[in-house]
Amino acid sequence: MDLITTHNNSDFDALSSLVAASKLYPNSRLLLPGSQERSVRKFLSLIKDKIKIEDEKSCRLDDVKRLVIVDNRHKSRIGIAAELLGKRNLKVHIYDHHPRTRFDIKAHKDVFKETGATVTMLLEILVAKKK
Repeated sequence: MDLITTHNNSDFDALSSLVAASKLYPNSRLLLPGSQERSVRKFLSLIKDKIKIEDEKSCRLDDVKRLVIVDNRHKSRIGIAAELLGKRNLKVHIYDHHPRTRFDIKAHKDVFKETGATVTMLLEILVAKKK
C-alpha cells in the first residue's frame, strides 16, 4: 500500500500536492499529519465527503510499502509517518520545491524543481504523462 503525506501545519500547497500525488499513485491513502492552517481546516470541512484523508489517529502504518512525501523533506515534520522511515524494504518518494539540505530524508526517488509551489511541479508531471 502507498501512503502519501505532507508536512504538519499543512497549507494549501501541501493539501493540493497531496491530492495531485494521489493521481500519480492510484489507490494510495492520504495522510495529513498534525494540524492544518485554519483556512485549510475550513476548506476540508466543506469537502470532507469528496476526498478521503486520514488523520494520525486513524492511519494504519503496518501495510505501507511506499511512502510518498510532498512539499516537505524533513523527518520532524511528517508526524507518525516518520515511524516508517526505519522500515525494511520501504520505498520513499519525495516531491518538493524546497531546496535540498544534508538533513533531508533519504529517498529512492527525489524530485525537486525550483518553483513557487510543489503542486505546480506535480501538475506538470501529470500533464506530461497524459501526452
